[in-house]
Amino acid sequence: MIEIRQITDDDDMAAAYAIRAEVFIDEQDVTLEEEVDGMDDLALHVLLLVDGAPVGTGRAIPPHGPGSAGGSYHLGRIAVRMPWRGRGLGVVVVRALEDLCARHASARGGCGQVELDLEAQTHALGFYRRLGYTVCRREFLDARIAHRQAVRWVRRVGG
Repeated sequence: MIEIRQITDDDDMAAAYAIRAEVFIDEQDVTLEEEVDGMDDLALHVLLLVDGAPVGTGRAIPPHGPGSAGGSYHLGRIAVRMPWRGRGLGVVVVRALEDLCARHASARGGCGQVELDLEAQTHALGFYRRLGYTVCRREFLDARIAHRQAVRWVRRVGG
């Protein structure tokens, strides 16, 4: 059974941090200082569970500025534990983040579309392209890993 939910408590956040540490720090040699960037308190987070076990996570940082209804939501820290990859669960995480951003934007007012952006590791560009993201920036290094920026727009709920 697959469940995806917005993180609203410390236990779920601890599970998300454990997944991120396993994927980014242990597998990809990202340092703790690079992984913990101080943005988690501002972000919307999701947790993916399979049969009650946490296996995936991701976050979206809303646009900043008092009263700002526009701007881009920045998706990131999207991770699925290695044994669970290749089963379409990354798609579930990304689509849940997109839906969460659309609902969040609608609650803030306005109509139309919500802009999403992310910094994809270059090995994952095909994954994001299949989900409708457009790659729009030259390659750059983040935590010594090659990335490219990608963007997508989704309709706001009721927009």
